Amino acid sequence: MSVLTQKTWDVKYTPEVLEILGGDHLLYVRGYILLEYLSRDVAVLERRSHLFHDTLTVPGMRETMEQTLETLERIAQMVQMQSRVSEGDRDLYSVKELHLYFDVVDRLSTFYLEQGSKLTSEDYKAWLGHTHDIAQTEDYQAIKRGTADLIEKISRVKSISIGFNVDASLSVCESGILSVNDRPIKSGQLIDRLLRPSSDEFSMITMAPLIAPKRVCNEKEYEVLTYSLNQALNKIFKRELRQWEPEMDKYLKTNLDYLLDSLPDLQFIMGVTKILANLQSHHLKLCKPIYRPEAEKCFSVSNFYNPTLAVSMAERGIKGGIVKNSLTFDGEGSIFLLTGANSGGKTVYMRAIGLIQLMAQLGMPVPADRLEISPSSGIFVQLPLYSNKDSRLVEECEKVRATFAQADEHALCIFDELFSSTDPAESIALSEEVLKAMCHKGIRGIYSTHFHSLGDHVAEIHAGVQNCRSKIDFLVAEVDEKTERRTYLITRRPPDKKSYAKTISDKYGISYDRLV
Repeated sequence: MSVLTQKTWDVKYTPEVLEILGGDHLLYVRGYILLEYLSRDVAVLERRSHLFHDTLTVPGMRETMEQTLETLERIAQMVQMQSRVSEGDRDLYSVKELHLYFDVVDRLSTFYLEQGSKLTSEDYKAWLGHTHDIAQTEDYQAIKRGTADLIEKISRVKSISIGFNVDASLSVCESGILSVNDRPIKSGQLIDRLLRPSSDEFSMITMAPLIAPKRVCNEKEYEVLTYSLNQALNKIFKRELRQWEPEMDKYLKTNLDYLLDSLPDLQFIMGVTKILANLQSHHLKLCKPIYRPEAEKCFSVSNFYNPTLAVSMAERGIKGGIVKNSLTFDGEGSIFLLTGANSGGKTVYMRAIGLIQLMAQLGMPVPADRLEISPSSGIFVQLPLYSNKDSRLVEECEKVRATFAQADEHALCIFDELFSSTDPAESIALSEEVLKAMCHKGIRGIYSTHFHSLGDHVAEIHAGVQNCRSKIDFLVAEVDEKTERRTYLITRRPPDKKSYAKTISDKYGISYDRLV
């Protein structure tokens, strides 16, 4: 599964693109930036899609991988702590580490025997199959038998009693371990010990409430405390530890290090699985993308929806279903000029397109009935700025220039009502230049505007571009003619003059009917 950790950094994107698209909470994975795993490699994306499918559908797979991830993260913490102590004090860590590895290997081997035939992912088959093969070797069984007594002794340690000698000023002058116990110390009060001082049960109850060290110590102090206790235990079990330490260390490095190397893969897989499980919990339909070569510049999606909006509606108990749309980029239109009624769903629609491209390039299933898609070299999204009006136009122009400095013919660009802070003539003139650049570079994209007359300039834009590699077509946010309500359907057709007037009157709250 090492292919997943190869961050090629070959997909460029607008800074904070998830926040702009409204998917920052929906696609959030704690601990790292999900978008670092964007890929243009179709083979990698196909392999990831099988991993996610198996994790969600094979019985017991998700639970097994979650337990494995938790154990490997504990091992990683031990390895980190082990690196900070002297070589002679590492033996105890090695035993604990080996014990956890046994737990992982046995769990994965059992799962492979029970469910291996149901796997579709070749990565999972190879990884789990290799683990199962190790579990069957005589070396594995021998070292497991040989260390069983030592692991059992250490595993039985549930608490340690420590004593301190103090001088006349109550300063600690000596300290030592009084006992290593096979049961935990319980929190108590002084009165508990006074009532039954000779009781064995009450000998394991404190005279003051227990305190969690992490609540009163900083990270460094906590590490020192843990290290000190482990060093003491290391001396107690010193003879038995030294007997097995060379064999344990050799076996771990030779046979089981690959499991810890898989930790970033599992963190990525389980992080994405959690996102997908959240979508599925709301009964939202997802489909596996059909990947096409990048050179085809394919994007054809049927019955897609905005997943962020769908989850929000489900969480608020809004029923009735979310409106779905379809879109295909083709030879007659790989740049779409989107117009129509305000509050008609244009921004939600464009955000959904951006999220679908992002999710597909992570290898994830997407919110649609069907998707054929080519990877993009860059995903660039620019929505209206709500800063000071005087500086807004300058900021927008700077961001547009930054986008085109990075975008090539395989990029996807989504622009929502750029330059609307200036007067119509300037806005149309600037928009024409952006559309010409998109046509020349062969960029796929959507350009939303409330200046409907921009559509009258499409033929002129095409004619003014040398080597025009992308053609402009139209999308319209529809309104029901009878009820004048928004339908949130976006259709591929030229806008009519009626829709021009309707949108403008809605924008400014001025209409004949309302005024008269």
